[in-house]
Amino acid sequence: MTGFVHRLLWAALALACLASPALGQSRPLGVDDIVSLESFGRASIAPNGAWAVYEKRGPYDTTPRFDFGQRSAWAIMDLWLVDLRRPDARPERLLPGEGPGLLRGAWSPSGTRLLVQRFRDARFEVGIVTLADRSVRWTGLTPEMPLTGAWAEWVSDDQVALMVRPEGSLPALLRYYGESQTRATQAWARTTEGLEPSRTVIETRDGVATAETPDPLQALVLLDLGREEARTLAQGRVADFAVSPDARRIAVIIGGERMAIRPDSVALPEGPTRQRLAVVDLATGEAARPMDGLDIAPQLLRWSEDSHRLLVWARRDGETWTEGQLMQVSDDGAVAVDRGGLSPGSDADILRGVRA
Repeated sequence: MTGFVHRLLWAALALACLASPALGQSRPLGVDDIVSLESFGRASIAPNGAWAVYEKRGPYDTTPRFDFGQRSAWAIMDLWLVDLRRPDARPERLLPGEGPGLLRGAWSPSGTRLLVQRFRDARFEVGIVTLADRSVRWTGLTPEMPLTGAWAEWVSDDQVALMVRPEGSLPALLRYYGESQTRATQAWARTTEGLEPSRTVIETRDGVATAETPDPLQALVLLDLGREEARTLAQGRVADFAVSPDARRIAVIIGGERMAIRPDSVALPEGPTRQRLAVVDLATGEAARPMDGLDIAPQLLRWSEDSHRLLVWARRDGETWTEGQLMQVSDDGAVAVDRGGLSPGSDADILRGVRA
């Protein structure tokens, strides 16, 4: 069924291209034609095989604002639903009463619920759609867009873990293109009105840089849809997390103390803090820290199938990333894994992500 649906989607896209009105026109293709084009985004099939959902972007020239770079078009994205149990079913809007600005998230384990994101009026919010009645529950939470990890993982059909921004500000990736201009304009306005001086202060002591106004922190939140409650599992500079296969624990990487800039090496694009591992028990909320004194590289949190062990790449404080080790973490502590002479590459390669 899955292979058939994929072939059907590709065939539909090919026919759409061949049937483009531009091919039947005698005049040449112009800029107005290009910016009025619609397009498809990501598509996925529910784990139960009952539904398929895909993103469809409206005409590009209907985008309300363009200061979010290539993500500005998210504001004109919509979600469409196909009932795979009915071969003759036509695609329908997933949430016809919502309007554009919808993005697809992850399916729940059984495929009965779907995470969605809404980007509208410079606000970013996560919601949960129940497929049985096509209803949506907006959480009021702003999801993070981490560079090196997950932002959402289902624990069960009724529980989902989310990395969010508690104060509701937009993620840095959404603010990247227009943020500097906006902040400069606001700063000049404050100076012009004589309210306060406009300045950016970064202090450095012993090689550790500290900004006068630090960036907002993140939180890892567990939503319980049955109980209609949200519980904060961790708060700080959350970088990544992974739910164990038995859904009893969550491994979380959280920023620790700030690092000094190394004078003997080229600066790498890594975060300003040490990355510490915490393992949160979902039943009690207690967090164990099995690797104190070890810095965890991004993008590698791999649980074993029995949920008893976790793979990470770690280095001791003060070491380079290439001096680190692939390590296996369990309730008994952390031990290095014999790599058989295999090298993960340079420090930069490790920061891009070790796979194991």
